[in-house]
Amino acid sequence: MSATRGILASNGLHLWCVVNNAASLVFADAEWQTMAMAERQLAVNVLGPLAVTKAFLPLLRESKGRIVNMIRWSSSIYYEFKYGRRKYFL
Repeated sequence: MSATRGILASNGLHLWCVVNNAASLVFADAEWQTMAMAERQLAVNVLGPLAVTKAFLPLLRESKGRIVNMIRWSSSIYYEFKYGRRKYFL
């Protein structure tokens, strides 16, 4: 974040928007997934956007910028529970 702040400041720029669009999908039934697979999906799809948002929030506040969280339209469909629910957290 400090590198981003330096680049923006040296060029007279501001951070106006952060788009959280990371996604990880393991296409397998829950009984076939290992805990490591599920944890990775959770880390990328839920904790990743949270970490990015927290890191850049000070810069966004300075510029009154925005956060855009991309989610799947199918987040509420049972078939995509493992992936969709993790994206639905956003």
